[in-house]
Amino acid sequence: LVLSKLVRRELVDPQALVGWLCSAPERRRLAWPSTWEGLHLLFERSLSHFKSVEGELKAEEDKYAEYVEMIGGEEEGSTSAAGQRLETKRAISERARREKKELFANFF
Repeated sequence: LVLSKLVRRELVDPQALVGWLCSAPERRRLAWPSTWEGLHLLFERSLSHFKSVEGELKAEEDKYAEYVEMIGGEEEGSTSAAGQRLETKRAISERARREKKELFANFF
């Protein structure tokens, strides 16, 4: 429960926690059931965050496509507010994708 709240509020970095648990001095902790419950929680949280971010990106891409269709074509650059929102969502999505990859790379 505590770990869940720490991860949700981003006070604990999941990648660092998995790296710490898989380090040579701490491997003995992998035999504890509570450790596996915590790891399961970290992976679930990471995957659900990634899925929600991807969903938000897809929705923003759809909105932007509607906007472009409404104005009759692509704008020069992405100077519009819609273009800037789309770029922000893409950056957030890329960050979530990198975090997910780092988490799984540390474990496996």
